[in-house]
Amino acid sequence: MSSELHMEAKAAALRAYEVGRARTSLVRAAFVSAVIAAFGYVLLGRSALPWTMLPLAVVFIAEYRGMGLASGVRRGVLVGLVTLAVPLSLLRPCCDPKVMEMAARTGDMSCCTDWSCCLLIGLLLGVLASFAMPRVDRGGARTTVLGFAAGAASVAALRCSMLFYGEALGLFGGLLTALVIASAARAFLPQRRPAS
Repeated sequence: MSSELHMEAKAAALRAYEVGRARTSLVRAAFVSAVIAAFGYVLLGRSALPWTMLPLAVVFIAEYRGMGLASGVRRGVLVGLVTLAVPLSLLRPCCDPKVMEMAARTGDMSCCTDWSCCLLIGLLLGVLASFAMPRVDRGGARTTVLGFAAGAASVAALRCSMLFYGEALGLFGGLLTALVIASAARAFLPQRRPAS
């Protein structure tokens, strides 16, 4: 009889722990998503707001899972915020800024498309962002790199929502490629030890 009570108490405690962990993760994810929504609204306008559900889901899953994944996503989200600040004139250099401003008001964003500029900017941002990748032991490196890339990509999706498919794929692909390669290199290459 006491073993049954012990098992029931253990199961109830585990359930309470999981519910508390989910609640805490949801609060953290909602806060991060609200901050991203504010930045997105100020920098990109109203059309970016529906995309904030993606960072909400990514942060919730990472915070619930914890450890290296959560650490990577937290830094990745900060890196992703940088992509929101990239001016559209850099992503579409062949467009006159006045034409782009008028096109943004009318909704006709077809002044030009050049995916290669977006790819190069994505690669550059990804390589620079990889320096924000936390140092981890080899055991948790894969999870942290995955979290870092997922966090950055979930926020970069807001910027990509303002672009054409080719441009969005260029920016997104460049950012993710550089993030994964450079972050994996930082995580898996041996660290230099200072001479004593």
